[in-house]
Amino acid sequence: MRFLFGALILFGSLAAQAARFELRVQELSTVRTGQPIRLGDLTEASSENRDIWNRLYDTVVLEPMNAEETQKIPSDRLAVILRQKLSFQDLQQISVKIPEVFTIQSKRNYFSIADISREIIAQASNLCSDCQFEMDELRLPLVQGSGEILQTRLETQSLRGAGGFLLPLSVTTSQGKNSYWISGRISFFKMAPVAKRLVTLNDKISDEDFEMRRVSLQYSRDGVPTKKDVVGKLAARTLTAGQTIFSSDVKKEPAAKRGQIVKIILGTDDFEIVSSGVAEESGGIGDLIKVRSVDTQRYLSGILTEKGIVRVQ
Repeated sequence: MRFLFGALILFGSLAAQAARFELRVQELSTVRTGQPIRLGDLTEASSENRDIWNRLYDTVVLEPMNAEETQKIPSDRLAVILRQKLSFQDLQQISVKIPEVFTIQSKRNYFSIADISREIIAQASNLCSDCQFEMDELRLPLVQGSGEILQTRLETQSLRGAGGFLLPLSVTTSQGKNSYWISGRISFFKMAPVAKRLVTLNDKISDEDFEMRRVSLQYSRDGVPTKKDVVGKLAARTLTAGQTIFSSDVKKEPAAKRGQIVKIILGTDDFEIVSSGVAEESGGIGDLIKVRSVDTQRYLSGILTEKGIVRVQ
């Protein structure tokens, strides 16, 4: 099957094409009878970053097919429509790979896997905004009866994280309202620090001790730290090579221990009073701790700005 690069028809050179977001028109797409045909019904996105695809997904590119039938569409027809429908800015950001001829089949009461997946991933994004997602084992219901689907509503609030899910789907047809279920599995992925070597308890972690990798959060214990959150911290437990580093696996290097004599600085850079005190709590740099002034015996709260230095404002 020959392909036509829609982006080359629309704008730009092949060199500029490489950095663009790619949409691939499927050789065979299925749509619901009577509904306008959208760009999202026909395409698959090849990139992990799908913001552009989500924005263009509902762009209507063809009129509804009002009977169960099959149509063959030439690539140049879709290319012309995209030039008319999409903005200049959008056309500069995408490339569309179109088969020379592609097929659309229309079915009554058809559920779009892409539509369902999109709703589920939208809810998953509320749980983890910077995660990537993959779904499998997605099972869609078969609507019984001869009534035409008028409205659907998928309840996604019960999705709580990675793993299997069972979500209720309300379907209103010309014959009434019925409830169905959508089932499947979803996986959450995120860039996370992974140990490159054995790091023992209380070792200070450098950027040479780990690398950032895309990891599954299926069995994550807690939050995933950034590179900045890990470098310079101490290992809270022994970490083996290849082990994902979670937030509870690192701790701040102590800047003061309970009972330690510390320097207390009161005021601002323009006017400071320096005195001695005793740390009533242990903490790391950036922590708020309670101290007792040696001179006045008063208890104060301040930020540990350096080892043994507490600034009170």
